[in-house]
Amino acid sequence: MDYCVYKMSGKRLKRWAGLLLLMLPFSLGLVCSSQPVQSSGDVFADRGVEAYDGGDYTRAIQQFQLAIEAGMKTHKPAEIYTMMGTAYDRLDQFDEALAAHKRAVEIDPESFRAWNNLGIAYFYLGQLNEAESSQKRAINLKPDDALAYASLGAVYVSRNEPDAAIQVLTEAIRLDETIATAHANLALAYALAGQFDAAETSLQRAIMLGYENGAVVQQRINNLKSP
Repeated sequence: MDYCVYKMSGKRLKRWAGLLLLMLPFSLGLVCSSQPVQSSGDVFADRGVEAYDGGDYTRAIQQFQLAIEAGMKTHKPAEIYTMMGTAYDRLDQFDEALAAHKRAVEIDPESFRAWNNLGIAYFYLGQLNEAESSQKRAINLKPDDALAYASLGAVYVSRNEPDAAIQVLTEAIRLDETIATAHANLALAYALAGQFDAAETSLQRAIMLGYENGAVVQQRINNLKSP
């Protein structure tokens, strides 16, 4: 059975991608002590972050757009574009998300966070080659970050490339063995490779770490076992 996300679209793609990807958390550093005076754009940015944290992604996007238009002193534009792109992701507005993440890497091509989230945006759109390239760029910028390896592993699972997936997911777990999604992805990779005992072990580890889609992954493993 073929599970490649490039054959899916819309909410179905988002649900499957959600099984595979763990969104990278943000750490924006909202106030810079060397620049205590905020501009009106910084005020809008603060409101956007507050709305984002509260789950009001539509308002967050509106406030981020106002912040960018007004100009900011204590917030980095690339991080605001990245957070705005992730808000679009949450609303299933994938094209808008991609545009925001692209803008982030244009502004700051050395931003690990921007490249990682650009890769996630490409993944949601089923553009797996672009997702792979973006995640590899993120890894080059921060080679000790487990989440980037986990995201790249999701790309390889979706392309039915179990050997590559096993390699990068094993590295993700070596760097941080507490990422439940990485263990779940590894379970799928092992199943695609026909290593079903290893798949079951990895899935049980994912569930122990709090992975909530264990039943879905178990069904996919069972389907792969069937002739």
